[in-house]
Amino acid sequence: MARRTRRSRGIPVLLTLQKHALPGIVRNRSFTYIDTHTHICLVPANKHNIFTSATCFFHLRQIRRVRQSLDVGSAKTLMQAFVTSCVDYCNAVLAESPRVITDKLQRVMNSAARVVTDTRKYDSGLSRLMHDELHWLDVTDRVRFKHAVLMY
Repeated sequence: MARRTRRSRGIPVLLTLQKHALPGIVRNRSFTYIDTHTHICLVPANKHNIFTSATCFFHLRQIRRVRQSLDVGSAKTLMQAFVTSCVDYCNAVLAESPRVITDKLQRVMNSAARVVTDTRKYDSGLSRLMHDELHWLDVTDRVRFKHAVLMY
């Protein structure tokens, strides 16, 4: 009796361009192809957000441990260096993506704002704090701003 071997499914070769695709970035429904100067990768679009949010939450937990010994300016600097830069990396591929995908990164930004301003999870006025005091944009607005800067 012959053993059945499982054939490996190859990565789809045909990738379609979308209307607002940038040079070096190609998307289809399930995969994102990112061509940067340092590396080329083909990752599922949702996996990119899962890895990014996990990395950001790791950095948030580390910063939260030392938050009591930092002033607001230093906490904002640490958030910019570790969390928001991670959220902004390759976020141009998130244009026209479903809200389910951008909501994961928005939760990261909300948590970062709570750590910087030292507020609790259910305190009111978080969006006011993010926009007025910290001058941070929401994730969808960040993506739009990045596209505007790249295009014009």
